[in-house]
Amino acid sequence: MSKNSCTNRMQCVNSSRSAVYFLFVLVLFAGFLQACKKPPVNSIDGEDRLVKRSGPQFTYLDSKFRLNYQSDLQSFRAKVRLRMRRDSLIWASVTAFGLEGARIKITPDSIFIIDRRNKQYIAKGLDTLNTILNFPFDFEILQSIVLGEMPFPLQKSDTVKEAGRFQTVVQERNNLKVESYLYARNQKLKQITLDDTLRPNNMVMEYEGYSRAKGYFIPSRSKIEINFKGDKDIETRQTVISIIQSKAEVGEEKLTFPFFVPSKYEKL
Repeated sequence: MSKNSCTNRMQCVNSSRSAVYFLFVLVLFAGFLQACKKPPVNSIDGEDRLVKRSGPQFTYLDSKFRLNYQSDLQSFRAKVRLRMRRDSLIWASVTAFGLEGARIKITPDSIFIIDRRNKQYIAKGLDTLNTILNFPFDFEILQSIVLGEMPFPLQKSDTVKEAGRFQTVVQERNNLKVESYLYARNQKLKQITLDDTLRPNNMVMEYEGYSRAKGYFIPSRSKIEINFKGDKDIETRQTVISIIQSKAEVGEEKLTFPFFVPSKYEKL
């Protein structure tokens, strides 16, 4: 498909399928944006470190956002309804022009995708995406980034620096080098960069805004850029995604996560 906007409903619904693997990985990670100029920083040692990883205390998240997807091969817009039960389930419905193109369910060990356009579905281990995308991640990282939190707990071996209103944290975990750039007052991410130490792949998400939901800050505007080179790729591919939230609610009231696969759908 050429690099232009979708011209009809079927194109956009099909585009949702082609991007569905990237959707959550890209919400999780982000490409290497033009580095913002940072002020001089001072190191913080041992127990004097200010960064704390205290996750939100709500159980359920219900959100809606608009997604603008652009890659070397295609571009399209879609609406996404995302729900989450903390530590156990992430669910999403991707629609374009009022038609659902894909429904996704992610658990700590599995990913399930319903492709409405082609009447197919996928049920795989979550580690399958590591192979497909050549980039290591897990459910905990995905959940943390969706909420605008650091993906890993702070350890003594991590490098922490303070720069006025901001803090930077550099961590190395599971073949990933992660640099988090946070607001010191609320520990929310301004930007996070992830580099695969085994492959020439890097991603960054820049959080451009937050909204308040029952006292918690939830990302409301994000910009993502990913530079990715698969095992069979000659050149690096680039994808840019913009996300604008239109709704975010959190709390303890139980949410439903409907996921029914019609019997006629083909399993891939």
